[in-house]
Amino acid sequence: MRQYVIKDLERLSGVKAGTIRIWEQRYGLLSPVRSDTNIRCYHDSDLKKLLNVSMLLDKGIRISKISKLNGAELKEEITKYIEEGESISEQTDFYIQALVVAMLEVDEARFNNLFARAVNEKGFLNAITEYIYPFLVKVGMMWGMDEVNPGQEHFISCLIRQKLIAGINELPIQADSKNGHKYVLFCSQGELHEIGLILANYILRSHGYQVIYLGQDVPLRDIEQVVEEANPSHLLSIFTAARTPKEYEKMLKEYDAAFKHTKLVYSGLNYYLDKINWQPPSNVLVIQGADDFIKHLNKVPV
Repeated sequence: MRQYVIKDLERLSGVKAGTIRIWEQRYGLLSPVRSDTNIRCYHDSDLKKLLNVSMLLDKGIRISKISKLNGAELKEEITKYIEEGESISEQTDFYIQALVVAMLEVDEARFNNLFARAVNEKGFLNAITEYIYPFLVKVGMMWGMDEVNPGQEHFISCLIRQKLIAGINELPIQADSKNGHKYVLFCSQGELHEIGLILANYILRSHGYQVIYLGQDVPLRDIEQVVEEANPSHLLSIFTAARTPKEYEKMLKEYDAAFKHTKLVYSGLNYYLDKINWQPPSNVLVIQGADDFIKHLNKVPV
């Protein structure tokens, strides 16, 4: 069972450690156990409860009232705000926090309700870029700190993957691409996380571009064969795998040599750019994320 210290709870919930201690003493809100060195230790159930509590606090409900709610009542109260509350645009932090709780509780029904409301209010693309994408960034940060277990991460990734693929299937397949631009999308060999790539697929198709989607774990030779056959204008790849700077440097230089006459679009390299001996050639565009990519596409002349 995963354990947290009080500073972990503070960082993840936004509730100060001193406040958490007061709530424990006054309301019995959480039930930490003591380690052999007398340090408070908390479990997943404590984190989930505190996240739910912090969401209701944001809605102006007093802690004295929240503390009297049992687990089912707490969940029911939050569901009421999710389904009947103010516009999502006015409660972005609450919404993203609710997505985090849905992931931690492995609650598909809550995730589906949250996603459906975002799509109804904002449209599919804006729901993804304004809410789901920032949530994924937060989850990535939490997972990187070992605060989300792999099962929870796989659960939420699969749900989002299903939504994105369903959205892509609703879009027309472009026989002639916008501006004559044709994109080949791939994850490099050893790269297994393709949520970002599927999102890029949706963004491009929704903007009228022709896309050839290769998916995850694609060897360089396979990419070269597709480029030779399809003659795309662009290659796009997203990097999330844990590699050494030297490994990234070697791979990027191989792509430089193989695709000198094709435009390359990369995302996920920000952490490595100042750690590797590589400068993006003139045919390479390094983007920050989904919003940055959409801004780039909107600047491309029609």
